[in-house]
Amino acid sequence: MGRGMRAGVWRARLLRVLTLAAVLGPMGAASAQDGEGSGEAPEATEAEGDEGLDRQTRMIIAGTAVGGVYAAAGTWAYFAWYANQKQSDEFLIRDEGWFGPNTYAGGADKLGHMYSNYIAARGASQLLQYGGFKPLPATLIANGLTLAFFTGIEVKDAYHAGFGFSYGDMVANGVGNGLALAFETVPTLDRMFSFRFEYTPSAEYIDLVRETGTVDAAEDYSGQRFLLSYHLASIDPLMASRGWRWMRFVDVTAGYYTRGFLPEPKDELATKARRLFMGISLNVQQVVDEVFFDSPHGPAYGASHFATEVLAVPLTTIDLVGVESVTE
Repeated sequence: MGRGMRAGVWRARLLRVLTLAAVLGPMGAASAQDGEGSGEAPEATEAEGDEGLDRQTRMIIAGTAVGGVYAAAGTWAYFAWYANQKQSDEFLIRDEGWFGPNTYAGGADKLGHMYSNYIAARGASQLLQYGGFKPLPATLIANGLTLAFFTGIEVKDAYHAGFGFSYGDMVANGVGNGLALAFETVPTLDRMFSFRFEYTPSAEYIDLVRETGTVDAAEDYSGQRFLLSYHLASIDPLMASRGWRWMRFVDVTAGYYTRGFLPEPKDELATKARRLFMGISLNVQQVVDEVFFDSPHGPAYGASHFATEVLAVPLTTIDLVGVESVTE
């Protein structure tokens, strides 16, 4: 495994940790959110479903949760990546490319950086909003923490042999934070779009699990898809028409994925594919909100609403047309 591949794969494992923390974290904050998207946090009053906790208590809970997530992630990263690695006296810079056919993940790693920053910043922002912060300051603080954390990872990489500082990763980190800022502070934008991650274990990864016992699905790029969905439910005239309201369950989706990069196929003749596509998706968030909840309040509602905002259910997106590049 080469320098860029090893560093990227290990950092990709952080995606799983932060995804889980960001999805579960807003469960406590969920009761402070309304039904118009995470960007519309109410004023710091006693929130429904939190047993009347006062603002100070909620701030302590939110701050502890946010700090705990990053402290745990930083500790884990140190022991997972750096504890037994040879350090370098020089600041090493690595150019691992972007979405080219000769990169180690075909660009899926860059989208992974973007998504992990996006979901970590949004999760932390919602926790801070639960604590009493308004959307803009909450998101600015969350973005600052997220960007500082991932910048620290890159700087740490720069002083370890075999790794190196990646400008490409930093750009992806910044884009992810920018998306989080936009979605958290502009409710209309959050109502229109969702940035989601879809995962189904690839055959190569399943074989790897059987052979090595690994449970690190974050490096299974051949099983991942990154999706940007536009909700037809956000079109008010369409929703006002009784004959077309069923389209609130339909999203128009753009997606990107790679196949055959990682895990490395055993077949020496296997090809590597990169695909950018357009398609349609079932708006699972809309389905869950309408079927299981009578009102947009409470921890259970908030948790499911946020989870379906950032995670895509497999087999609910149809790839209709796209551009694919295949290399040996």
